[in-house]
Amino acid sequence: MDPKTNIPFVSFSLKSFNTIITGEVRSNAVVRATISGRYPLYIKKSFVCCLDREGRKIQIHENSVDSKFKLLREIQASELIINAMCGTNDDVDVVYTGGYDNKVSKWDLRTGEKIDSVDVGSCVNCLSPSDNGVVAALSDGNIVVIAG
Repeated sequence: MDPKTNIPFVSFSLKSFNTIITGEVRSNAVVRATISGRYPLYIKKSFVCCLDREGRKIQIHENSVDSKFKLLREIQASELIINAMCGTNDDVDVVYTGGYDNKVSKWDLRTGEKIDSVDVGSCVNCLSPSDNGVVAALSDGNIVVIAG
C-alpha cells in the first residue's frame, strides 16, 4: 500500500508474451493478474494498453486490481508489427501507435476508434509524447514531430 495515496502497490513486467502484474500483500510480492500480450506497454489512468502476441492489435484493459485488468476491447491497429506506443502529456484518453506500416496512428481509448493517421515514410521505431503531440524516431534516422 502506498502510504501517500493509500492505493495498493502494483507493478507491471513484460516476460515472453505475457504482462505480469504483481502487487504487495504484507510486504510480499504476489501475482495479481497475467495479461496475454506483449510490449510496448502504456498505462493511462483507468486503462492499461499492450499489444496482442502478434503485435498488430491494441489490447485495452481496465486498470483495476479488482477486475483483474479485464479486457475492455481489442483494436486491429495494423496489418504489420507495431513497434511503439505512447500517450500524450495531457489528460486526453488517446494512444499513438507506430511500426512497420510507416504510419503514426492516433486512437481513442474509450471508443477504440482511429482518430487520425499520418504516413511518415519510414518504419517507426520509437514514440514519445511532446507538448505539441508526439515525437517519432524513424528507421531512416529522421525524427519527426506529429501535432496532436
